[in-house]
Amino acid sequence: MKKIYLSSTLIASLLASLPLYAEDDIDDFGVYVGGDLTWSNWDYRMENNLTQTIPSTLSDSVDFGLSDGDLNGEGRLGAYMRWEDPQFLTAIEIFAAGQNAHDSYWGMSLLHLNTLAQEVTTQWSYGAELKQGYFIDESWLAFAKLGIIETEFKVNTQFGVQDPAGNELYTTHTDEPTLTGVRFGVGLEKFLTEYISIAGQVLYVVYEDYDNQVSATVTEENANITDEVKMDTHAIQFGLGVNIYFL
Repeated sequence: MKKIYLSSTLIASLLASLPLYAEDDIDDFGVYVGGDLTWSNWDYRMENNLTQTIPSTLSDSVDFGLSDGDLNGEGRLGAYMRWEDPQFLTAIEIFAAGQNAHDSYWGMSLLHLNTLAQEVTTQWSYGAELKQGYFIDESWLAFAKLGIIETEFKVNTQFGVQDPAGNELYTTHTDEPTLTGVRFGVGLEKFLTEYISIAGQVLYVVYEDYDNQVSATVTEENANITDEVKMDTHAIQFGLGVNIYFL
C-alpha cells in the first residue's frame, strides 16, 4: 500500500507541474492508437517462512531469486493536447499487454519436506499512464511517462515428500494474484508525418508486495506444514512501436 500511495503522490505532483495555458495556446488535440513490441526482464524475490506444527514444532526459511524475460505486444489508446508555444505534448494513455515470463525453483527444506518447489508466471497487464513530452524540433519528441499498472501473476508452491515405500508425494497450491505497480520511464518519438510516428521507450516497474499463506498435511505422521510466501517483484521494459494520431 505504501508503494501505491507514493505512486499516487508522484502522479499528482506531475499533474500539478504541467504547464497551464489558455485555450488559445492549444495548437492541436485529438486521440491516437499505437502498439509496441516490448522486451520485459522480470525479477522476483521469493521468501518462504516454513513452520511445522505436528508432530513437532520446527521452522525453516528458504529465500531465493527468480528471473526471466519475455517478448510481447502492447497496445494503447491515448488522448493528447499539443501546445503551440512552447512545443509541449500532454497525453493520457491506457494500455494492455500479454505476458509469458516464468521461472521456477527447486530446493531442499530442513523439515519433513524432501523438496520445496516454486514457479512464478507473469500472465497479463493493463493500466493507465500520463505522458509529458517536449518537441526538440519539429519532428522529434522527448517524453517521460508515469502511471499505474495491474498485472496478474500465477504462483505455484509445491511440497514434496517420500512415503515409507520411497514414492514421491506432492501437494501443490496455486494462487493467481493481481498486483498493482508503478510504471515510469522515458522515451524518444520521431514523427514521420504529421500523424504517424515511431517511438522507443525504457520503463521501470515496481509492484506492491505479495503475501500469502499456504499449508498442507504432507507426511504419513500427519505433519502440518505452513508456508508464509512473500514475493517482491520489479521489471525493466524496452519498447519499440508505432503511433497513429487523429484529430
